[in-house]
Amino acid sequence: MTKENCKTCNKEFVIRDEDIVFYEQMKTASPLYCPECRMARRLMFRNERTLYKRNCDLCKKDMVTLYTPESPYIVYCSKCWWSDNWDPKSFAIDYDFSKTFFEQYKELQLKVPRLGIMEIQNVRSEYTNGSAENKDCYLVFASDFNEDCLYGRLMQRNKQSMDCAFLHELPKMFQVYVFSTMPRFY
Repeated sequence: MTKENCKTCNKEFVIRDEDIVFYEQMKTASPLYCPECRMARRLMFRNERTLYKRNCDLCKKDMVTLYTPESPYIVYCSKCWWSDNWDPKSFAIDYDFSKTFFEQYKELQLKVPRLGIMEIQNVRSEYTNGSAENKDCYLVFASDFNEDCLYGRLMQRNKQSMDCAFLHELPKMFQVYVFSTMPRFY
């Protein structure tokens, strides 16, 4: 067993002997970061619920997006991103063997427009993400076919519910988690 200090938070963490054997078999170095900081690094690419105001880089209109105005990425509103006003094929590049894959991947990431927020046919529900066909909803994420709902996640076909998660086909619920009219099998 080896003890190391995390390069990010300076917290001491343990590398077990069997982990060291595994790293040697895989011909990779031992970790430089504690498990918590490694998890944070893996998750830093995923943003589901932090929203920002910025302008669409194509039509220049205000939009709600997952990307800060300071972000280096080109970001389009849903209407522009799904439109024929730009050609995704124009961003195609040939692989350059003189550069590393990750150098080229970074260049591509900075050139190709990103969808500002994933929403399909929502009505007066601008502050949602990963959602479709919601009406008059606010801060509802990964949720579809809801009406008059607030502060929810993974909600489907609900009305007038607030502060819920994993809610399915139940009206007028408050602070309900993992509840459904559907039968459960364990």
